[in-house]
Amino acid sequence: DIVVASVPPFARIDSDETNHLKSKISHESFVGCDLLLTSEFPQGIDKLLPPDHVCQGTFDVADIALRARPRYHIAPHSVFSQSHPFIHLAASSSSFTPKHNGRFISLAPVVPVNRAKEKGKTGKFIHALGITPLQQMTAAELDDKPENLQDSPYTDESYGVQGKNNSAMEASVGLSEAQARRLMAENSQQDYRWKQKRKEIANNQEADESKTT
Repeated sequence: DIVVASVPPFARIDSDETNHLKSKISHESFVGCDLLLTSEFPQGIDKLLPPDHVCQGTFDVADIALRARPRYHIAPHSVFSQSHPFIHLAASSSSFTPKHNGRFISLAPVVPVNRAKEKGKTGKFIHALGITPLQQMTAAELDDKPENLQDSPYTDESYGVQGKNNSAMEASVGLSEAQARRLMAENSQQDYRWKQKRKEIANNQEADESKTT
């Protein structure tokens, strides 16, 4: 069966809307999915698209795409476009290295057929895919790498490129959204650990005081 993952519009990491999906795609046994459907572009994908077809992406969608490792990631846009195939990176939660490739496809808005034809290929709002489910692909199919295979767009280097192009704030501080979010998460975890440590110390002091009395 084809495995399809979808993300609600404007969903964010660690929200109630994405926690269930994130738990599945972060599991150590998860290999990848056939289709990922989102309403937004992933941050970083612009480096694999024509300059006039790019769209401001979000780190939340990029992080989900990085973990979901879809063969095809589809999102709406003002024009039809598709990226070169790219490699998937191994997730930190898994010891397995992905062998299948990924592609990103944007679909144009649904309009009357005559208007779509006027735009040519960029007006396509329907795109046919012949998909063999990932779980049924042979070793030979997985090892078959196209000549135009690109590096993964979901890296700090790619995020930084989009930050410099589209966000004056990110460019001025020298951090991509991905890097800034990771620093915030690390600080939050450190703060949580320190609060837990203080709570443990306070509990020990109360226990010692109760013993002396």
